[in-house]
Amino acid sequence: MPVQLRDYFMAKKVQIGAIIEIDTKIGKAYAQFSHYHSEPPRWGALIRVLPGVFDERPAEFKALVVQKEIFSTFFPLQAAVNRDIVREVGAEPLPEHAKPFPLFRSGNPNPETGKVSQWWLWDGVKSWMVPGLTDEQWDLPIKEISNDLALIDRIETGWTPRKDEAMTQEERAKNPVQKRITKTRHFLLFKTRADAECVLQEVADRGMMSGGILDDGSGFTLLVEQLGNPSREDLDRVMATLREIAALRNGHYDGWDTAVAG
Repeated sequence: MPVQLRDYFMAKKVQIGAIIEIDTKIGKAYAQFSHYHSEPPRWGALIRVLPGVFDERPAEFKALVVQKEIFSTFFPLQAAVNRDIVREVGAEPLPEHAKPFPLFRSGNPNPETGKVSQWWLWDGVKSWMVPGLTDEQWDLPIKEISNDLALIDRIETGWTPRKDEAMTQEERAKNPVQKRITKTRHFLLFKTRADAECVLQEVADRGMMSGGILDDGSGFTLLVEQLGNPSREDLDRVMATLREIAALRNGHYDGWDTAVAG
């Protein structure tokens, strides 16, 4: 359910260096806001998930943030803080090793096997194809935007980029009859109906489907529907495009959900 827009637009902006608390089934996990990717197509906030889970919130985070992150991922951070899905609990300077924008890897998994046959590397500006990954490149972050459910699941299961392909295949083996995603809904938030309608037209011009405009009394939510079960690359590409379109009319991308059939 999208956040109330009045609260969204009045919320405090999360700054680089912020420490984020994430509740999981195994304890409290922490991440640090490290970068914001603003070049079109905009990928947004990048967080580095820090080692360990805790029964209680640490008294300070200096010793934690200097450690090597478990993984980094793009994440709709401002929306998640506004909706109280995660909490900002402090701020620390980025350690030296985390200051450069990281190199990412990406590829389109085979829907039957989950394996990727063609890899790309991305430095935040340009992408280039590589014939295969070196051993070191298996540890590179994966170019994608995680929602809160995916983020929490990865923390709980001990996921890392290196384990991604093996864990995907293991999950397929455990559940040979997978639930099928039939539709993905994206939420775009606007202060005025006029802005939402302008973006609705832009969405239609790009061949995307709209689920309509919702008026919650304090703002307007545009629903954009993506039919079928998109690949991770397709989902991330649509999310980045919608972020860019929404920003042109002072709007905000507020995440996505799915409908599934057993």
